[in-house]
Amino acid sequence: MKWWVTVGLTLAAVVAQSTLLDKVIVFGVKPDLLLLLAVAYGLLYGPVRGAAVGFLGGILQDLLVGRLIGLHALSKAVAGALAGLAEREVFKENLAMPFLLTMVGTVLSELLVYGVLYAVGRHMPLAQAWKQVIVPEAIYNAVLSPFLYRILYRHAPSWYVEAEALTRSRSSLRR
Repeated sequence: MKWWVTVGLTLAAVVAQSTLLDKVIVFGVKPDLLLLLAVAYGLLYGPVRGAAVGFLGGILQDLLVGRLIGLHALSKAVAGALAGLAEREVFKENLAMPFLLTMVGTVLSELLVYGVLYAVGRHMPLAQAWKQVIVPEAIYNAVLSPFLYRILYRHAPSWYVEAEALTRSRSSLRR
């Protein structure tokens, strides 16, 4: 996707995350649309774009909230980059991959946030965080991820996917 579309989607996700998603709390958690977007971009376009979308969305979220600037930027960038590592190894049409990678990305992102919060003195027992925040949010995000991923996949330029396939086939011939 063009960079301005990516920035626009990220800005829309930040607005939705801070306003609309407060209305869809399930089991005490709301979905993390910015993380979903970072993981989807990573899976579709690779680790650099996944990390960039995660960082942009996270830093905007941090600036909006005003506490620990950079924490969500780091956690979402890591999730997007890790999802992007799978980009060349999976079939992009397989909806199980965004489900699994979003679940893993959410757990890693939330554990990173938990670790930093713990280090700065905001203590919550890990078992409580695991049961009340991390697992419910991972499940919630994972269930929503195939829907967002499918929309982004359908709008991903076919030339990009074809160019990537051609590049992979050329590189495997050189070996």
